[in-house]
Amino acid sequence: MDSKIISPDANSAFRSKYRNTVFLVIPEKVGVEFDISAKQLADVVKLNLSSGVPDAKFSEFREIEIDGLTWIRFNALAQIAGHSLAYSYAVLSHNGFQYQLIYWKESYLLNSAELELEDLLSKFHLIDADKIQSSDKFHSVSGFKDSTTGFSIDLGDLEWMNWPNHEVDIPQAKFSASYKNKVFLFATPVFHQELKPTIKSLKAAVLEQVFGLEPTVIANTKDRLIRRGDDRTLRSLFTFPGVALDIVNHAILEFWSGKNISYCIGGFSTDSSLLPRLEEALDRSSFLPPEALELAYEELRPEEIFFQSQVLNSIAISLYAQNNFSGAKQYLDLSLNFSKEDPIILSNYGSICVSLEKFDDLLKLYESSPDAFDEFYAFREWHALALSRVNRKGEAEEEFNEMLETGNLSETGLWSFLELLSADSRWEDGIEICGSY
Repeated sequence: MDSKIISPDANSAFRSKYRNTVFLVIPEKVGVEFDISAKQLADVVKLNLSSGVPDAKFSEFREIEIDGLTWIRFNALAQIAGHSLAYSYAVLSHNGFQYQLIYWKESYLLNSAELELEDLLSKFHLIDADKIQSSDKFHSVSGFKDSTTGFSIDLGDLEWMNWPNHEVDIPQAKFSASYKNKVFLFATPVFHQELKPTIKSLKAAVLEQVFGLEPTVIANTKDRLIRRGDDRTLRSLFTFPGVALDIVNHAILEFWSGKNISYCIGGFSTDSSLLPRLEEALDRSSFLPPEALELAYEELRPEEIFFQSQVLNSIAISLYAQNNFSGAKQYLDLSLNFSKEDPIILSNYGSICVSLEKFDDLLKLYESSPDAFDEFYAFREWHALALSRVNRKGEAEEEFNEMLETGNLSETGLWSFLELLSADSRWEDGIEICGSY
């Protein structure tokens, strides 16, 4: 049968008329540089099925040796399009090639599927088991120098390669590299202009935005200060979960703090024994930030812009939690220089401006591009409240009413609207609005 009907990656597919049995072969040329084990391949296969069928049930992995090569065997039960199916898998990763042999029947025939695949597997032989498949995605990396920010790293003789997937994994990185596709290194700046965040707040914001770590995890990283001539950096050690549930990544990040700009460099690996390789690379980095930095926003990639705005917003939230409203507003002002398209940042800015009674700043931002904020309703609620506080009550009421009529006024916005009406003793109007909310 046509294998592409079942999977675009499949090379061969066979179907038996007896009890609707299908046998599928998926070979792939990956490249020995990726160093993917059969266990890792099996984890990916499980993840792919689970993503489409969350209730799929899997057996434990077991190893089987054929012609001196170790395959991973496992089974799965899944409900697909109203059919209960039994899958039996055999996967192999060898010399840059990957093989998936998949056999499936109706679910009550699981034992039969497993035994029949075992028989087929015994007849499956590699024509040239010594052949090595290389990838054209890798090349050596000697280092990196960012003349704009003053950051550099010399990897000269350390055998580092490029990181082909960094645009997916760490898209905001200014620089990235990998060691045998097992250790992954990246560096990214944080632009804070005249502001100077503490290393602690910088660390918390970066860990949240890059790795999605919770505050409790961030608070328990193992930190130590590193002396770099007259400077000191903070080096943090922590773990975070991998793609598969049973995989743990071990990470080290180092934070350089400078005037106008700070830098974060670090990396991670599932193999903790390779962390010395990462530290060796970190020790080769240096940071000499310029006295003045003219940042060309238009030259930043969208991923960099998003990262910068989110890190600055995270620092602002931290300062707000410490009742440092003025400091929080400074970071939000800077965050908005990068992006005015994030509804959360806009809402945070509106809240801060009202708390500090900086109504003119809020109104000025809104009036700079009113059409751009049409669907940012939380921000528009703060804008309407600011209008009422500067006695532009007619405009405020108009904006509140528009959001009310379109069903976009939140309970917080409703309270602000009622505050506006109560200031003029318009009790009946308030009761009517509450009745229609």
